[in-house]
Amino acid sequence: MEQKHRVVVVGGGFAGISCVRSLKKMKGAEITLVDQRNHHLFQPLLYQVATTILPTSEIAWPIRSLLRDVPNARTLLAEVQSVDPAARRVRFADGGEIGYDTLVLATGARHSYFGNDAWEDWAPGLKTLGDATAIRSRILSAFEAAERSEDPEEQAALLTFAVIGAGPTGVELAGIIAELARSTLVGEFRRIDTRKARVLLVEAGPRVLPVFREGLSDYAEASLERLGVEVRKGVPVADCDGGGLTIGEERIALRTAIWAAGVKASHAARSFVEFNGDDPGDLAQQIAACEARLGGLPGIRAVHVARDPEEIRELWAVRSAGVGLLGKVEGRARPVAFVEDCVVPPEELPAFLDGFLGILKSHGLGFGIYGHVDVGCLHIRPALDIDSEADRERLKQVSDEIFALVNRHGGIFWGEHGKGVRGAYLEGWIGAGAYRALQGVKAAFDPAGRFNPGKLVSNGGPVMGIATTPFRPFNAPEGDPLEKAFRCNGNAQCLSYAAATPMCPSFKATGDLRHSPKGRADALRAWHEDRRLGTQTVDEAEILGVLDTCLGCKACASTCPVQVDIPAMRAAFLEDYHSRHARPLADRLALIGERFSPWMVRAASVLRPLWPLVSGLAGKAMGVTDLPRELGLNAAVRKDPSAPQEGRPAAQPAAPQADKSRFGINSLINRMTGHGHAPADHGRPAAAAGPKLVADEAAEADDELDRIEIPAFLRRQAN
Repeated sequence: MEQKHRVVVVGGGFAGISCVRSLKKMKGAEITLVDQRNHHLFQPLLYQVATTILPTSEIAWPIRSLLRDVPNARTLLAEVQSVDPAARRVRFADGGEIGYDTLVLATGARHSYFGNDAWEDWAPGLKTLGDATAIRSRILSAFEAAERSEDPEEQAALLTFAVIGAGPTGVELAGIIAELARSTLVGEFRRIDTRKARVLLVEAGPRVLPVFREGLSDYAEASLERLGVEVRKGVPVADCDGGGLTIGEERIALRTAIWAAGVKASHAARSFVEFNGDDPGDLAQQIAACEARLGGLPGIRAVHVARDPEEIRELWAVRSAGVGLLGKVEGRARPVAFVEDCVVPPEELPAFLDGFLGILKSHGLGFGIYGHVDVGCLHIRPALDIDSEADRERLKQVSDEIFALVNRHGGIFWGEHGKGVRGAYLEGWIGAGAYRALQGVKAAFDPAGRFNPGKLVSNGGPVMGIATTPFRPFNAPEGDPLEKAFRCNGNAQCLSYAAATPMCPSFKATGDLRHSPKGRADALRAWHEDRRLGTQTVDEAEILGVLDTCLGCKACASTCPVQVDIPAMRAAFLEDYHSRHARPLADRLALIGERFSPWMVRAASVLRPLWPLVSGLAGKAMGVTDLPRELGLNAAVRKDPSAPQEGRPAAQPAAPQADKSRFGINSLINRMTGHGHAPADHGRPAAAAGPKLVADEAAEADDELDRIEIPAFLRRQAN
């Protein structure tokens, strides 16, 4: 009997269900889906259950019903307690277990309180049906308690509701709670007026719905305010307990708070251990020893060994993308690399990490983290707004404290990326005697101080320091069209030559860093500051040339981790530039050609005899090259297909030429007037007569243009 391949999928959310269904036709697969609940939950509508709009049955469906048509799958109701990777067993909380050959962990996300986990008791999040019904109970119970209360202050606190986080969930919750108080419940109580309920939406960032366009954020905020919601932006929650919230320096008494500010992945696995070597046998022993050791550690859920080079490449791509994504943080504060390459002996790393995170917590800072555990180097980037004087001071304080921490653990403050502007710490690290020796070397070989003046060693003035070195502007003004240029964090994902990577084709073609999204963002940021300060550090004409090669494909906006959108920013630059400089004749002629193209199509029969002369003059005036003509395609098409051709017998018909390739505006006009390359075959005999080709081509071009959707304003002009 053929042995079945056992696939165990943990989690019945969207990922788990999709995974099982995708394996429906896998031969020899025996699939088991394990979930601690026997229903699949449509989480996007949880807020409607939490606010009494929908019953629970509307957004929860039995998992077995969803997988009824997957004959090789079964569903188990169980809570996964642990995974034994060595024995390949999944163990349940009730003592049961199941074996697997392939394990898929699709356990979803959970609430993130950014290090303030004690807040969960007072501000629950919304991830499960239980969360939704508990929040619904809190909201309705608050109105009931206010109706019973004799104390006006207690009534006010009970009728104050706060939603923390202005993403889609937070916005929906705040709006519906306001509608509930000001519409649904009006007249239902005798001692309280529910219309006086206070609903707050608190967002640490600069706007609501930060992942949407700014115009949509403004619209959503205005809609919320019309409903009576108080929107608090730019101030994070400092504390939360049973008595209320502290927002900045303000204390607000309330009894109902809801957390919608952040999520994080569940505790299932995410550590890579890499092995390198030339001896396959030695590598196999190392991997086996590592698996055995990991299998005995508490909390280990699963171990997967990737041996295929393509899979390894994809895993490294995940790590590489993750580094860039550290910069994709909404709000003015973002992870900054200034103490991120500290190195300590690996055995000191756990204590060092505890101390590092303790310092960040004492300053109220979030952070991003990645690194290389084997060499004791963790890249930790605290989130700061460098434009803020307070955060500039905090940057200096954190640097001083981390420097002292590194020294206590016998480490190095600058383990990988060089000292940079941290040279002021050099004397304290190597000692005064060693520093004087370096000063002697400096005096002997660079008496005038011309090399790296004031960087690391100085015999005269002060050494550059973190607090004294100017930083480039960190944020653009709110709503500025060049905002993404300031958010470019130099992750260099755009400097890709890989053919399979959809990134800037103009950079791939030129190899010129100025034509990369990073180079263009740097140039636009410098130009923006020149315009703001009235200075001139960059040449506008040079920027115009750099942006002119942008094809507008928006590969940067989709592939860059920070989504730096060069075409959109180029449009903003050109709008400003041409408000002060006249557009060239070529631009104006191209615009006229686009506006009057419907009329030109209708006048094709009149224009056709004149087009060879007109196109030549237009090309010179506009600086446009007719690529079909330049490449000889027009002449090749116009040869009699039945005539003898070099290397081909006369009896063999010429192969049809065109494939509907387009070579720009001039090529399209050529096709309209019968002077372009031949269109695709469309079923015509390959040996069609030469003299008839032009007439057929013009007719087919007219047919094709009839199928082109012409914008309404052009149709009006044409009519």
